[in-house]
Amino acid sequence: MIVDDSLISEINSLREQASYQLAEQKCREAKSAGGTPAGFGVLHGQILENLNRHEEAIWALREETTAHPEGADAFFHLGRVLIETDRAEIETGEVRGPYMLSFEWGQISCPHHPSFPPSLIAESMACLERCIELDPSRNDARILLALIQFDIPDARAECVPVIQQIVSTSPELHDGHFAMARLALWQGAVEVAHAAFSHVLANAPAYPHIQAYHALATFGARPSGTVPNEILSQSLEGHCLIAGALGDTLANSNISTPLRANYENLARAYATYLAHAAIESITERGAIIETTRLLDAVLKISGSTCEACLAFGHLMFAGNSMDMAAAGFEDALAHDPDNAEAKRMINLINVRSFGGPQYGGLAGPWPAPSYSGLLLEMSAEDVLKIGETNCQALEFEKAARVFSHGAALYPDNVEIQLRYSEVLAYQGLIDQAVEPAEKAYELAPEDGFSAANLGGLYRCSGKIGESWKLMERRFFYERPGSRKVLPNMPRWTGEPLEGGKLLIWREEGIGDEIRYASCISDAIGEVGVENIVWECSPRLHSLFVRSFPGLDVRVESLDRPDHDGAVCHLPMMSMAGRYRNDLSAFPSTGHYLVPDESRVLEWRQRFSDLSAKPKIGICWRSLNMSWRKRPQSNSLTDWAAVLGGGKYTFVNLQAGDCEEEIAGAREQFGCTIHTFEDLDIKNDAEETAAMISALDAVVSCRCWIITFVGALGKPVFNYSGPYNNTVMDLPYDPWAPTTKTYYRRHGDDWNDCMTALSHALDEYIDGSVNA
Repeated sequence: MIVDDSLISEINSLREQASYQLAEQKCREAKSAGGTPAGFGVLHGQILENLNRHEEAIWALREETTAHPEGADAFFHLGRVLIETDRAEIETGEVRGPYMLSFEWGQISCPHHPSFPPSLIAESMACLERCIELDPSRNDARILLALIQFDIPDARAECVPVIQQIVSTSPELHDGHFAMARLALWQGAVEVAHAAFSHVLANAPAYPHIQAYHALATFGARPSGTVPNEILSQSLEGHCLIAGALGDTLANSNISTPLRANYENLARAYATYLAHAAIESITERGAIIETTRLLDAVLKISGSTCEACLAFGHLMFAGNSMDMAAAGFEDALAHDPDNAEAKRMINLINVRSFGGPQYGGLAGPWPAPSYSGLLLEMSAEDVLKIGETNCQALEFEKAARVFSHGAALYPDNVEIQLRYSEVLAYQGLIDQAVEPAEKAYELAPEDGFSAANLGGLYRCSGKIGESWKLMERRFFYERPGSRKVLPNMPRWTGEPLEGGKLLIWREEGIGDEIRYASCISDAIGEVGVENIVWECSPRLHSLFVRSFPGLDVRVESLDRPDHDGAVCHLPMMSMAGRYRNDLSAFPSTGHYLVPDESRVLEWRQRFSDLSAKPKIGICWRSLNMSWRKRPQSNSLTDWAAVLGGGKYTFVNLQAGDCEEEIAGAREQFGCTIHTFEDLDIKNDAEETAAMISALDAVVSCRCWIITFVGALGKPVFNYSGPYNNTVMDLPYDPWAPTTKTYYRRHGDDWNDCMTALSHALDEYIDGSVNA
């Protein structure tokens, strides 16, 4: 493919017609052919943005800035997309660092994570600065940079003249007027702020949160008695931004007395609303990050109210910090001595903290009769609250006692039965876990979660065919990574296609897509390669095209109701119920993905340059650190048996920020773990497949990486806690038998498990690589 003006014109035309999928496919084909001109990466990045594939857009723009470092436009768009992506990730629950919640008695940080992913803002600022250095006339870059600096207190004064100059010289830039409005609002010039926000609202009504900012300025100039609906109807991100702007204005000692009075009245009412939203968020949805952000917004504009203390208490209770939870509820009682909710929660904290007969004995001031009476009076919601805190602390035995008692009190409560089943399974007690799981499913056969839980237990109990039938209930709950609209055609049940084609479409995340795609060969054997359309995720498209010659592999469209040429459809995961109903039906080898051999050779050379030792890829934790995932991961401090001894060269396969952990392993074990910064493991499947194929073996926790490695036919030494329904609690993966699993028993540390895994790795290397 020749990348010339006619091709670029064709791609731009497709983009103008909103044919983004086809335009993006042509961009990838052009880049694979090589020799793309300067600016082509910007075009590709913008199309990826149109498809809401922001991480890939960032990668495309980074490649452009590397290949053409004098291109100001690429640096501008990279800086802009980094800002938008950072904000979008934060709005969907990502955390860049702990929030400092300030009360009269002091500050506390929340949430408590071992590490936080780095912010993208520093890189975005560097890109915008580079753009301005290359082209000082880029006022669009200068105002974006000024908006970032405005939110950094120490840099705010520096950006004031820039904002004023850009509004004067580039009045067409909406960002300039918005920045001027923010500046005026902070300084207490609400009429100026109102005028500037009005300008943006009139000329760019879709500007993020502009109606709320406009309402905030309007209230300052012409106060009403209630919080404006434009403010109350904001998203979580909008509430955080508006509260921040209001707090900034109130913190300015130079604003007028009438304006301060207006905004203090608004702050009191708005803080009460946000505090109630925070309480609902944590008690109804268990949303710790959302609650933390709402509470942070409350404390920016108001002091420690009764509602704020209740929200804080519930937040600490959900995070299993009982001392801090008690402090929050006691503070609520100091504001309102008759507050029933605070009293109820202190009661629950006492039950949770001091235990009782169901916990194996008393350890506190509660006499047995009182404790028994308290527990009997607890609602089903209270049972779930206490059990959930046990789960958060990975105290599954205690949680099982709580849920067992709750199941006796409330036998028809689906969620209690479901949780009871889960905590038994996570202790490895599969046979015991089946009964409450069946009870939950019997109570709510339409509930997808109950069906999925029972299906997982059935797989571990050898009832594989029955488990797939239960998995068909997955369409009853929201799955963010799957099609939002089912194909507008009949579901295929095995009938002849009669000249039409069968559409098989992707579901769930990358791990499930790779795992269930191993059934494609079975479907080809049944209906013929020429009669199937396989709809896959964009990042795996070229890999699947190479791995299934002759198959019509297309990039998915999550919102498209049909597909050209197809007369019926089959969801990808439903192939398991057709082709994998017992262990004998699984493949003798899970190797079906074919990497680009030229890239594999390049990686072998790169690895050869590191050392002559065997190359071992490693991944030690899932990015999902919920209580259901944490028992399956460990830390590098548990890897002494593998990392010590100097026998191997280690290659990092861990996604996310892990520099501190790698440095710690180097200090503890004297080993170097090599990270290749030019590889985007999460999004560049082709390059990742080539890199993995050049390794000698992989050691990993349970995550999508082991599925990918197994499909490439490479040996995986996987460690896991109970239970593991993906591989049916077997010592190998039926989907990819080159993957061996080594289990840590519940309650044990990782030493025996990692030692056994290390011995097996040594035996494999000695018998194959070193032989």
